[in-house]
Amino acid sequence: MSNVEQIYRQCRLLIDEQVQGVSHMDTKRLDTRLEGLPRYIVIIPTTNIWVERYIQTSGISTRIDVHIFRLPVLSISDEGSGSDTFSLINFENILDHASLIKPDVVIWAGTSGSWLGSDFEEELLKKISVRAGAPAIGCFTSLIAELKEKELDNIGLFTPYITPIHNRIIKNISAHGFEVTDLGHLAIEDNYSFSNVTCERILSAAKSKLSTSLRLIIPMCTNMVSCVMDEYLASHLACHVLDPTVCVFERAARFIARR
Repeated sequence: MSNVEQIYRQCRLLIDEQVQGVSHMDTKRLDTRLEGLPRYIVIIPTTNIWVERYIQTSGISTRIDVHIFRLPVLSISDEGSGSDTFSLINFENILDHASLIKPDVVIWAGTSGSWLGSDFEEELLKKISVRAGAPAIGCFTSLIAELKEKELDNIGLFTPYITPIHNRIIKNISAHGFEVTDLGHLAIEDNYSFSNVTCERILSAAKSKLSTSLRLIIPMCTNMVSCVMDEYLASHLACHVLDPTVCVFERAARFIARR
């Protein structure tokens, strides 16, 4: 059984157990369980499945009142992944509902900022924050902030995206003063297919170009198994793995803790 199949099975069991547990709770007990927990709005692309699996397997769902909303994204192509796809207007219906939930924080769990740039994501997050009535955090700006705090100057990048998108990501990370070692990309457009990329495929691509000077690798996509297998990948690559899903949730947790 492959690593991905094992994770699928573990996630399915966890979800089944939680659903069964909730079905036996009365409303009062459920309200008490959620009372006082930080409330997250998490926006993910339509066909992204790994963010929710990360939420389940990491235990976040027991510490956070999480509400998932989906943004229509079926592919990441050179034509269909521009600023129009990820502009505020496409978040508006989500945000109108989100504001009623009164979240403590909004997470945009997509990596569009990595190819559209930090300025684009920062502006989008400001607008999301105003619309939702809560601070908003994004994956790419979280990654850049984390890299600056770690004071790293050479990082490895692996993506499942097509060449033009992959190259823009390298350019945008480099613009922040980091030297980027290109560990390869898979040239996939279909957003759902990213979820089928195995650890072995990531390791095979990364190891062929890995250098001993690298201290950190980013598998840039929130719909890959790396969010729940980052420690496994790190042990086989002999360096730290900074997954965008893990990064944005950890920074959200730090934000909540500082309030």
